[in-house]
Amino acid sequence: MKSFEEISKMNLSDLDRPDNAAEPDNEVKNVVESEEKAEEEKVTVDEVEGKESFEDGAPATEIKKMRQPEGEHYYIDAKISEHDMIVFLFSHNYRQPIMILAMIVALIWPVTVIVRQEQNLLLALALAAIVLIALPFSTWNRGKKTVRNNPAYQQTFHYMVDEWGLHLELGGDAVDVEWSKVMKCFYYKSEIIVYTGKVNAFLIPTSAMGENVDKITEFIKRKRVESKSIFS
Repeated sequence: MKSFEEISKMNLSDLDRPDNAAEPDNEVKNVVESEEKAEEEKVTVDEVEGKESFEDGAPATEIKKMRQPEGEHYYIDAKISEHDMIVFLFSHNYRQPIMILAMIVALIWPVTVIVRQEQNLLLALALAAIVLIALPFSTWNRGKKTVRNNPAYQQTFHYMVDEWGLHLELGGDAVDVEWSKVMKCFYYKSEIIVYTGKVNAFLIPTSAMGENVDKITEFIKRKRVESKSIFS
């Protein structure tokens, strides 16, 4: 059985490249491996729930639990919604330098062509349509399909943040990430995105934090600053 990190990490490597507008159905696996290994690494409901599967008469899985909390801590139980995934994908995609450059070109080129009365207006408009319409629609569609088609998102993600780090538990798997291993965080109204690597990220919906949303957000920000100062 895969570790929780394999199940819950997001395969962002394919998101670094904009999709072809003619192929909007390419799916991104959350918290996962590349498309070439998707069939091989497919997560089943039994795996997500941590049920034992027997091969040659021996149990294939071992139920894991997150670390015990240290100091100030908060528990968060949440499901990742389609909206949460879409916000994440847009956040990740449109922070990429190539996408920023593409959007600038798509906005400026048609205006430049019109002002200069050049002959390649159709080409400029086609690029603008792809970058400003087709790609956002593809990202939106991929976010919805990712949540609908991955059995993990039908389960409840159990998060815990404490003085030591970030902890996640799903079914029979768990992973603990020390604050010093967190690369960056992004804070949105609907969710907090915690990157533990270039292609690994965890989504924590703020709707699941209840009245503690402000406390948890400030706590994560504080621990990130403290971990940077310790290792700087």
